[in-house]
Amino acid sequence: LHLDVKIDPATETVSGRSTLVLSPVVDQVTHIRLDASDLEIDKIYIQGNPDPAAYEYDGRNLLVELWEPLAMNETTTIVVQYSVERPALGLYFIKPDAASPDRPVQVWSQNQDDDARYWFPCIDDPAMKMTTSISAAVPLDYVAISNGVPRTDKPTERYWEPEFQYWHWQQNKPHPVYLMSLLVGPFVEHVEPAQEGLPPVNWYHLPGQEEPARRAFHRTADMIRFYQDFLGCPYPWDGYGQIAVSEFVFGGMENTGLSTMTERVLPD
Repeated sequence: LHLDVKIDPATETVSGRSTLVLSPVVDQVTHIRLDASDLEIDKIYIQGNPDPAAYEYDGRNLLVELWEPLAMNETTTIVVQYSVERPALGLYFIKPDAASPDRPVQVWSQNQDDDARYWFPCIDDPAMKMTTSISAAVPLDYVAISNGVPRTDKPTERYWEPEFQYWHWQQNKPHPVYLMSLLVGPFVEHVEPAQEGLPPVNWYHLPGQEEPARRAFHRTADMIRFYQDFLGCPYPWDGYGQIAVSEFVFGGMENTGLSTMTERVLPD
């Protein structure tokens, strides 16, 4: 699954493409059903056909008609162009308002158990695992953080929208979409020095939260080493990051390689 999306905190909108590379486990598949709740579907394309595909959409289920039957284990690619304004679930927008003028601008996802479908078309089943990547265009003053490792060292500018820039992330091992994560905001990154036998460890926080974040997270590498030794099993992902966000709906969420937590974990 690859997401190529523009996240606009000012309008609270998501727009872009969800690309799925898939292979059926049964023969002669004529339709693919995707989960997509309350999204605006623009067009759908299927590998090998330049014309938009036919589909049916009832506001929850997106049934895509393949232009020719797909054989067992044959691979195809489906691209769904879509948008959504103020998703009901899955992706949350935080910004100042009349009641809270000092509220920071943040966007963060919380997909568990099956809320990813509210902000991108997908197969929203915890039993269905896939590698994932995200290319997120966000305003120049913000960063976009996701699972896995950055695909490039620096964000890239969208040439037709110079006030936005792309951030690219890749999760190279399969996981379900409920563990995909995307966070956008004026976050500061702290990178821990590399230690032999440990994954890269970092954490993110808002400007001015450096000391509370250090107190909360500075022994993370020691914890990972303890669990590796105790369990006799190496940490499985390419890195481990933690981020503290405002108004998170739970205490924390263990997305693969990147845990999201309420900023109330930051101690004085």
